[in-house]
Amino acid sequence: MYGVSDNNGHSEAELTAAARQKSHYMAALTLHLVLLKRRVHQIVHAFRVWHDDVFPSRTWRILMPVKLASTMVQIKYRLFVTKRELCHIYDRLLELESKVPP
Repeated sequence: MYGVSDNNGHSEAELTAAARQKSHYMAALTLHLVLLKRRVHQIVHAFRVWHDDVFPSRTWRILMPVKLASTMVQIKYRLFVTKRELCHIYDRLLELESKVPP
């Protein structure tokens, strides 16, 4: 089964390796996103503590730092694109497996 090629010239082994690589990439992006969110929570907490010490009776709002927000949006977009590519690879693998006679 591993020598069979689909219509794009990729073997099942190549598609499986590509799927594995995309899965690892998605895991790394997800971890990066989680760490960024943790950093944002640390910054917000530090700001709250400082704000409560300086302005104890006022209400406040905090915006996420622009650079962190931009990075998080970029990572989420990369995750979306990678998931789409991974689904395409899995579809091609299923198509390839359905063509192989039992």
